[in-house]
Amino acid sequence: MIQLAFLEHAFAQEPVIDTQYTLIKKEHYYQGIYDATYRVKLINGDNAIKKVSATVTSNTDNIEVIDGNVAFNDAPAGGTADSVDTLTIRLHHKYKFDPDAHLVWKINYELVEHIKIQTSPSKQVFNLSESHNIATNLNFIPPVKGTPYTVNIAQTISPATGLSASPAINGTSYNLSANFGTVLAQVLTPSSVGEYTITTTATIAQTGQSSTSTAKVRIGLDIESEIKVIQPSAYPDALTVNSTTPVLLTSRVTGKGIKKVSEVFIRDLDSLATYKLFDNGQNGDIQANNYGYGGTYTLATSGMSSGDCFRFAAVAVVNSVETESKPGKLCVTKYPVGFKIVTRDEIEQNGFSTIIGPKVSKDIINIMVKENTTDAQIDEIVASVGGAVIGSNPHSGNYQIKLLTPPASLFDLVSIVSNLESNPNVVAADLTYFINMLSSLTPADTRFGEQTHLMKIRADEAWYIARGNDKVIALVDSGVDLGHPDLADKIITEKDFC
Repeated sequence: MIQLAFLEHAFAQEPVIDTQYTLIKKEHYYQGIYDATYRVKLINGDNAIKKVSATVTSNTDNIEVIDGNVAFNDAPAGGTADSVDTLTIRLHHKYKFDPDAHLVWKINYELVEHIKIQTSPSKQVFNLSESHNIATNLNFIPPVKGTPYTVNIAQTISPATGLSASPAINGTSYNLSANFGTVLAQVLTPSSVGEYTITTTATIAQTGQSSTSTAKVRIGLDIESEIKVIQPSAYPDALTVNSTTPVLLTSRVTGKGIKKVSEVFIRDLDSLATYKLFDNGQNGDIQANNYGYGGTYTLATSGMSSGDCFRFAAVAVVNSVETESKPGKLCVTKYPVGFKIVTRDEIEQNGFSTIIGPKVSKDIINIMVKENTTDAQIDEIVASVGGAVIGSNPHSGNYQIKLLTPPASLFDLVSIVSNLESNPNVVAADLTYFINMLSSLTPADTRFGEQTHLMKIRADEAWYIARGNDKVIALVDSGVDLGHPDLADKIITEKDFC
């Protein structure tokens, strides 16, 4: 009984195991039981195969397979492959061994590639006014040398209209009996903008074995003017209920046509109101002529509830054509926006000392909640530890909690943190602490207290020892928030190596 595991093509004649096994050795195991080691042969079908192996199991209780993994040599079409290792089974002399009836074989292999085709356009993105070459490489190895075969070429372009390839090669045939290789050269001529897929297939008619290659091209009106607009960001990154707040809106433009941008603005996706952005170093923009755009506008949240959001997209205009970014949002929260700065002195005078040295605030805890956690769930989390939210960054899911009744000990404080982390909506909970060192530097950054990671790595102590002066840092990425206040007047004109 034979099972096959094969790729791509079902054989007209399948490979089988020759049931005339060759006995290598026979060893007595126990009383009338012995181990027999055989060498087996595979009879191949109508396609050459490689990486041939097999596993064998028994379908009867009278036979036990001791070593059923067998590797074979490669086998040509219509030929045979000898095993390069052996099969060992345990038999009882009372029972007649019938290889064809008592063993189940599973054969694994890969087809030898007798046909290979590869299509490559000289340019994948070009303008509607241009024509470019595309080359198709065809290689053929006959499954049986000297035997005549027919190789058929099929080619389609999807969508069917808007792009043509000439001369046409769809329907081309080759009659071959020896190794063969050629390059089919064509010219692509567009008549409509869009994205096209060119699919070329070569098939051996006698065996059905085939090879397919796909190539994609994109046709535009003016490829050199194409741009990408980065999703807009806002500072602050949340607004309070019934407030009027100056908001810095920023975005960035990249791409080949960056110098052709005539205008960038923010579009409110609900009201369709627009807010012009600048690249002049003024009106909220950080630096002129760096393709980072900014503008400061006042937004009112009257009539909006906690959880409601402004939905924005940044839009760049090139030759009167608008390119829109992915949407961003700026949401309203009922909680205080930003984090309360907890000073070193406050913790030194009214905090708990930990075993490893740092002192921690006894009544300020920071938590991060899962995305889409509701206000009601946040209120429930905070109430569970007898606290109140005194600061928030809803965009990142971070909230600052003040315990209304400070715990009596560090142990009790740690227990509160553990209880918070056990809540399914809480990603993490952390204490507020400072390293108790004699020398440190506290920057003038009004949001320094929110950046707890800086204290964790003792950056304030490192700054006391050394600080940079007129140092230039190259950032190999596009991950700079141009609207961040810390970056004002500190960004130089970029060099884009993409």
